[in-house]
Amino acid sequence: MWHGREEKAEVIELLVALFNAASDRRGELQSKWLGVLSRLAGEYESIGVLRLQSDHRIDLVLRAMEDEIVSKGSIAGAASEADLVSLDFLTALTRYWVFSSYEALKVAKNSEKGKLDSKLQALYQQFRIVWLSVSKPESSYGMLKSQREIGYYRPVGTFSRKTGSLGWRVLNPNKGQEETIFRRDLSDGLLMLFD
Repeated sequence: MWHGREEKAEVIELLVALFNAASDRRGELQSKWLGVLSRLAGEYESIGVLRLQSDHRIDLVLRAMEDEIVSKGSIAGAASEADLVSLDFLTALTRYWVFSSYEALKVAKNSEKGKLDSKLQALYQQFRIVWLSVSKPESSYGMLKSQREIGYYRPVGTFSRKTGSLGWRVLNPNKGQEETIFRRDLSDGLLMLFD
């Protein structure tokens, strides 16, 4: 039940504290993110990349959550209410981050410079495979074979014991086989785009 404006301030303050805690742990990545975003927006005629301006904050929060999962050992044994709530938020934020980043990369890869950038095109394809498999699973197999031959496909969620990152076992239509793609790998790929 809503009790007025005081509760809004408490939730907002907690969100700011969450970001500050994540930034304290992984703050060195914030300037790296801003550099990548500036180059994408400036060099790739991709003003749409500015949507990612807040996504770098989500990445820092996700990385902090993922690090905590690794330090605890596993999410497979999540039993407490806190574990279940954190897994819900990790899943929702991961999905949001992947989908939002995919949309921004789509704009950049269609720019004149983006069309010629093989590293950007390859990274976009990785995001696209996850986006398509998770948001439109029936289409992902359709890219490889007809649904009649394969049947309905649903990607399998998983997590990395090394990074704590969520990922998906998805169909890679370019290779004609399944592979596992983790959110942290996608994020690292974005951060290394200009290295």
